[in-house]
Order: sequence, then C-alpha cells, then structure tokens
Amino acid sequence: MCDTSNSALGAVLGQRVDKQSHVIAYKFDLEIRDNKGAENTIAYHLSQLERGVDPLPIRDEFPNEQIL
Repeated sequence: MCDTSNSALGAVLGQRVDKQSHVIAYKFDLEIRDNKGAENTIAYHLSQLERGVDPLPIRDEFPNEQIL
C-alpha cells in the first residue's frame, strides 16, 4: 500500500514558505590539486617499479570440468 497524500508529497519534494514551493539545493566549492610525477616523488617511484611474476597464477582448468 502506498500513501501519496499531499502533505507527505510536499514534505518529500520541497519546503513551503509563504505557501510557495522552494526547492532545496546545495552548492559545493571544490578545488582539485594534482601533483605531477616529479613533484610527487614517492608515488612516482612506486609507479615506475617493475612488478614481478604473480606467485599464484590463475588456473583456467577445472578438474571436474564443472563450475557451480
């Protein structure tokens, strides 16, 4: 069962001031800072390291040829 009375709908969709609907909105002030590789020396060094062979390779074969 669903109740869609005007009072419940008005409370969900917005606020009423002086019998007029006012939409609730928020403003975000966001600043993104990025360091280039030479400036971020630790992350740059770790990204340049060669990765070794995975010690546990993925097996594509199944002994019973069944996947549950």
